Amino acid sequence: MAHDRWSKRNPRYWDKVFHIRPARRRTHAQEHAILRGEDPDNMVWPTGRKPRVYYW
Repeated sequence: MAHDRWSKRNPRYWDKVFHIRPARRRTHAQEHAILRGEDPDNMVWPTGRKPRVYYW
């Protein structure tokens, strides 16, 4: 049953490319906007850990 473990999750590179890097890019852009004078209280920050499996 070791193959079940691999078939039910994303590979590590997928998480890096499609989840971690885009979130870091958005956060980094907002940090630079604050340094340029944007008001941080009016910004919507990206959530760090969104669930991938939803239960209704």
